[in-house]
Amino acid sequence: MKTAPTFISSALENKIVQAQKLLLSLPKAKRASKSKLVSAAAQTSDHDIASLFLDAIPFAMQSIRNEMRKARTNELTIPQFRVLANLWCEPANNRMLAETLGLSVAATSRMVDWLIKRGLVEKTQDTTDRRQVIAQLTPLGKKTFEVVQKQTRLGFEKKIQTLSYQAKQNLAQGLIALENAVALMATDI
Repeated sequence: MKTAPTFISSALENKIVQAQKLLLSLPKAKRASKSKLVSAAAQTSDHDIASLFLDAIPFAMQSIRNEMRKARTNELTIPQFRVLANLWCEPANNRMLAETLGLSVAATSRMVDWLIKRGLVEKTQDTTDRRQVIAQLTPLGKKTFEVVQKQTRLGFEKKIQTLSYQAKQNLAQGLIALENAVALMATDI
């Protein structure tokens, strides 16, 4: 199995960039209170940390969607691109994809069928269970995913270039901590 595509890791990494920009756009008094909260993380309650997490992620996800919309071909919707991203990691059946995407199996099946018609996905029988049909990317699907992923990453790189050296260092440290914490929280589910 492949590790998660760097786009997804970059997505986690880039979530904080938008949060920092949002923080900078806040009135100075509100920014100071959030900055104090972050700098006093050791003394911050679990409730406050959870609130910071829930405040930052939606802004980050919107930023990621905006960059993806700029990068993707006009034919693909964001949910269709998410199917490609999931299949880039590993082939999956419609039920597994639906679970990951938070969609119904029927909606996922329609999306996969549309991607098959475009030559981006193909279905094969599972070698371990012939009753299962597995979707996987075609060479064109892999190339399409990688091109959009690269263009999206470049869009974020341009934004990150505007940050100071110290802000980049803080961002990198925060993102590593975020990724580790999210991985730990996911194992408890």
